[in-house]
Amino acid sequence: MGDSYRTAGRGAGRKIGALFAVAAMTAGLSACGLGDDATALGKPCSLLKADEIQTALGQAVKDGTQAQNVCDWATDGGGKFSAGISGGGSGLFDSALRTAGGTAVSGVGDKATYAGIGQYTFIQVLKGQTNLRLDYTGPGAPDEAKMTDLARKAVSRL
Repeated sequence: MGDSYRTAGRGAGRKIGALFAVAAMTAGLSACGLGDDATALGKPCSLLKADEIQTALGQAVKDGTQAQNVCDWATDGGGKFSAGISGGGSGLFDSALRTAGGTAVSGVGDKATYAGIGQYTFIQVLKGQTNLRLDYTGPGAPDEAKMTDLARKAVSRL
């Protein structure tokens, strides 16, 4: 991330920080028990298959590992793809949108937003009272179309 931060400037650095803050906030709500209603929706590692992520990233992906309501898949290229589910409804979604900004994405859940800069991409989806967060950090970050496709697949399995 160092090179993309240096070439993108201060505004991009703030945006990256905001994106990481939203990811931590979403995962933290699940870990604190505020997202307990989401545990009934299934395990986050069941939302996507490694081969689906591999196709989107264009690099080999190891099987996912779960901690709380977040699943992480490591890539052979040194990146990390994550899927997190939590409750919080539109309040959490709207908070994430205010913090990280992004572009509205249609056709995924009830509301969705995508943001990406350099080696970091993020899509947040609201489906009913459930928030789904997909993010990737590392080389070869997928574009909005690929993240949206993965989000559609994950939402269909909630």
